[in-house]
Formats: sequence, C-alpha cells, structure tokens
Amino acid sequence: MGESNRDIDSLLKLSVDKQKLSAVLRIEPNPSNIPISQEALCAYLEGCDIHAQCILNNEISKLTELATEEPHHAHEMIVVKGKPPVEGINAKFEFTEKIKTKIENIAKREEAYRKAEQEDTFVTDDKNEHDEETIDFYNESPFLIVAKGDLIGSIVESSPGEDGINVYGQAIATKPGKDLPDLIDNSLRLDDQGNIHALIDGHLTHAGMKLRINPTLEVQNYVDFSTGNIDFPSEVIVNEGVRDRFSVKAGENIEIRKLVEASNLDSSQDIILHNGMAGRDTGTIRTGRDLKAGYLEGVEAFIAGRCEIQKEITNCQIMIAGTLESPNAALRGGEICISKGGVIGSIGSVQGVKTNVIIGWIPEIEKQIRRAQDIRPKIENAIEKQIQELETLKKSLGKPSREQETEIEFMKFEVGIIEEKLVDLDAAIDRLGQIIRKHAATKLRVKSMIFAKTKIWLPGFKITFENDVKGELFLDLNTSGKPIVTRNGQSEPMNTIARVIADDRVLPIMPPKQDELISDESDDKFAQAA
Repeated sequence: MGESNRDIDSLLKLSVDKQKLSAVLRIEPNPSNIPISQEALCAYLEGCDIHAQCILNNEISKLTELATEEPHHAHEMIVVKGKPPVEGINAKFEFTEKIKTKIENIAKREEAYRKAEQEDTFVTDDKNEHDEETIDFYNESPFLIVAKGDLIGSIVESSPGEDGINVYGQAIATKPGKDLPDLIDNSLRLDDQGNIHALIDGHLTHAGMKLRINPTLEVQNYVDFSTGNIDFPSEVIVNEGVRDRFSVKAGENIEIRKLVEASNLDSSQDIILHNGMAGRDTGTIRTGRDLKAGYLEGVEAFIAGRCEIQKEITNCQIMIAGTLESPNAALRGGEICISKGGVIGSIGSVQGVKTNVIIGWIPEIEKQIRRAQDIRPKIENAIEKQIQELETLKKSLGKPSREQETEIEFMKFEVGIIEEKLVDLDAAIDRLGQIIRKHAATKLRVKSMIFAKTKIWLPGFKITFENDVKGELFLDLNTSGKPIVTRNGQSEPMNTIARVIADDRVLPIMPPKQDELISDESDDKFAQAA
C-alpha cells in the first residue's frame, strides 16, 4: 500500500451494524488536506471485504464532496447497504363477501342476544326498517347455512420468499411461507383456481383452520330467541323443545326430543316428537311423509303419510293422507280425516266431547270430481238447447235451401262437439273415481271404545253414536257400499250400534269395474299427477 493510501486509511473508519445489512463510513478531520477521491473510498471499502454490489456510489460521491469542501470537520454517511431477505407469505383462506356479511350479522346477533338476555328484553316484532341496529330474534338466524354449489371462499397460496445478502456478499436465507393444513373435508370442494364450493346443503362451521358443512342442524337446547326460527335445507334435531311462536322448517326429517309448544313445524319428510305438541289451537304441523308423536293437543296438521300417536289426540284438526296407526291412543274432540283408514284406541270421551272422524276421504280429488259434476248439467243443458234449436229450425223450413242445409249440418256438428265434451267429462270423473277407489280405504279399527256424541263419516254416510259402544270394532263398507261393523268376528249393519243417514260430505265410492281389478301402471302415474 502506498504512503498516500495509508494516510487516507488513517482518516477513515467503517462501522457495520449487527445485522450486517448496512455500514457507516466516517471521515475524520483532514487538516493536512490529503486528497480523498471516490475511487479511494471504494478501494478502502473493498479492502474491508465489502461486497462491491452493496456499495452506494451516489452516497460515496456525496461523502467525498463534503470531505473536500469541509476538510476540517468529520463527516459520516451510510455508504453500504445489503439486501434484507423477503420473507415468504403464509397461505390464507378468505371467505366471500357474502359469507363475511353473514358471519358479521351472526356476531351482531349473538352480542345483542347476550345483552337482551341480561336485560330480559327481546324485540318480538319485525325489525324497524328505520333502525338498522334492531335485531329480529325470530327471523335472523345464528347459524351459517349454505346451499349446495355456493362459493364459500378462496385460498391465497403461500410464497417462497427471497434470500437476502449482507454487506460482505454473504446470502441471508429467507423464511418461506407456510401452506395451509387440510382445510376442508368431503363436504366441500377445492377447484383448480383455489375456490372452495359447497358440495351439500347444510350448516357451515369454521373451527380453527377447518371448514365443514354438517348436513344435520343439531340444536342443543330449545328453539327460542337464542336460535330464532329454523329454516334448514336438510335434517334438524332439537335436543330440548320448541317455544311458543317459533317455527322449525326442514328439507328432511325433524326430530324434537322434548315438548313442542304452540309453534309451527314443517318437514318435507318425517317429523318425530319424542314428547308431543301442546298447540293451544295455533300450533301447526305439516309433513311430506310420516308423523310420530307422544301426543297432540290443539294442533292443526297435514300428514302426507302415516300418523303414529302413542297416547292422546285432543281437540286437533288433522288431515292424514296415509293411515292412522295409533292403537293405544285416545282421540278426543276436534276432527280427524283419514284417507286410508287405520287403527285407534278409542274415540270420544266419557264427558261426551264432540269428536268427528272422516274416513276414506281424498279432498283434492273429490274437489275435482265435484267441480266436474257441477259442470255436467251445464253441458247437458247446452246439448238440449242446441237440439231444440235444431228441431225448431227443421220444422220452420219446408224444403231447405242449400244454405239452410249447410246451417243444419253445422248445428248437428256443434251438438256432436258438445256431446264429445260430455263424454270426456264423464271419462275424467270416472278416472278420478278410480283414483279414489285405488288410493282410499274405509276400514277403521277401534280397539276399545267409541263414546257417545262421536260422529263418523264414511263415503256416502254419516254415522252418529248416541251411546257408548265397547269392544274391538272394525268399521267399514261392505261390497255394496253400505256401512257395517264387525265385532267378535261377526259383521252386521252399522245401524245396529249407531244412527246412519245418507250424507255426501264424503263422496260415495262406487264398486270398481272389472278392468280396474287389473294393475295399471298408468293409473299410478295419473294418481301421482293428481
């Protein structure tokens, strides 16, 4: 090293930070005016093993100018910078804006519920449209419910990061981003773009870093203000009961383990009530298939399949499109309509409460038949009127002209058209009758007692029990369509135990024709359509 370089070195001092990512070069006062050039400073840095790529040439130039202009003062400046490592970004999952909004609304509801529970104040009416903060505890759900095909969110992939370099040119390793653990199960699907879709309907949960759609909504306690009304696309299980004025609607089965109060239940499949329902004349039940319950009181119900009640049916209005299978139940008060017959323990009560039972009734089909029967006289009158006009015209004419003959033929044609309509109408009535004969049943088995003041309708008849009748009884129509009762293996006319009068509340079922005795697949399809 030359003398001049040694003199410069004595004026220079390099300080490197702990991370070795930057260095400060200090130039001491230079009273001797030793020439200091940019090249000399770079050579000094290289002599300190500083990597050439990390030297800031612009800063070296500035520092040189300062030292030249003010040689009697010390000067220092950051003249070396390394490159810090760029850490990788961890992969992350983000919900869609729609799902985020739902989650936010659920959180608001939960907070409002806790406050209302402490103060015992719940908003029971619909939310005020001018008050966005009001929570409708009936209709705003605390459950995150999604439908099959819904876009749930997307995954942002991790990045590997980028290595850095210190002032000496040594590499600084980066920390790569972490991938997500298994985020979904087989209830969701991840596509090639990182989007996650629902594969089933259900309740979406997101505990920790795990997403799952549960096809069953299980309510641990009561359906009340804590849950709001339930409207779920598949199965619902309630481990407690359902409070007044709340509703449970499900696309599949509903199962409730304790008491159902005056509420509304609606299932596309079965409803199972382990305890029962005290409807207080406002509760409703609607099933797409069967109902099983401990008891029903003050309930209005439509049951598409079987109805199985263990203990009591009290003051209810029930339509059963299938069979009644309640051999141990007491039916007291109200009215129950049964399309396909069945079995019941007893009907009526010692107190003589009025109880109505209608058997073999398919109201929607009967409604169509009655409408057709109402139209039939109008068609007959139209035919008769047209025939009279035709006869009058014929009598008024001597030898008809060609034009008059044409008019007569046209009137005959019109009569034929109307008569065809009448034939078609009769065929439709007959076809609807076939459906009733095929899908209705009139036999009701009563295991122990029918009490006085009970009224039973069979097709074409009203049966009034003026006295209690004991014993196992089988009520039905004989092959002639007349009401009979069978007890102790012997059949007898129904009027031996009750008053029987003709009544068309339930249309009479005519005996089947011979061709109806042969199974016809088209009949089944027609019945389903009807």
